[in-house]
Amino acid sequence: MKKIAFIIITSFLLSSCVSKGLLKQDARLTSSDESVFVLGLSPENYSVFIFKGEIKNGRFDKNIFVSSIAYGTADNGYIVSKAPARETFAVTLISIGEKKDSISGTSYVPCRDAKTITFKAPAGKVIYLGDVEYVLEGGAVTTKYGNNFDAAEKYINDKYPHLRGKLEYQPYKLLPTTLPCSSTVTIPISLP
Repeated sequence: MKKIAFIIITSFLLSSCVSKGLLKQDARLTSSDESVFVLGLSPENYSVFIFKGEIKNGRFDKNIFVSSIAYGTADNGYIVSKAPARETFAVTLISIGEKKDSISGTSYVPCRDAKTITFKAPAGKVIYLGDVEYVLEGGAVTTKYGNNFDAAEKYINDKYPHLRGKLEYQPYKLLPTTLPCSSTVTIPISLP
């Protein structure tokens, strides 16, 4: 019996690791206490993990006591998720899978002086942060940043009818983090 329970729990955990917090097509902005954010992400086999934290001494300090608000690969080039308003968030983990939606892969953490995307979620808005492309070169992840608001707006208008016409541009800030550079990555997973 313990073996069956272990298999069921392990299967549930693994199935929940592909994505979290990404919005479905019928998503709505229902409260001024939340915001919807849109981040262009490529390539398709790269996942980002977005955590809550705060800015301390010019660095993003991840709250280690909460799980990520969103993680996963992009859908047609975009991550779309909700965030509590007036809170600060950042991309604190990048995972490279063999293919899109892989549950395992190599993970990279922006640490030391490496900068990452940070943003403060505004109240009751749908925001486009910009685009990021991650490239693995010589065992390190490099980043290319861009802005294609028109493409993001078309994506939102076509895929999310309840968010149509609401997208605004709010650029992210690039800040270093307080995260240590270590080979161990701990990812808190919240169970429903």
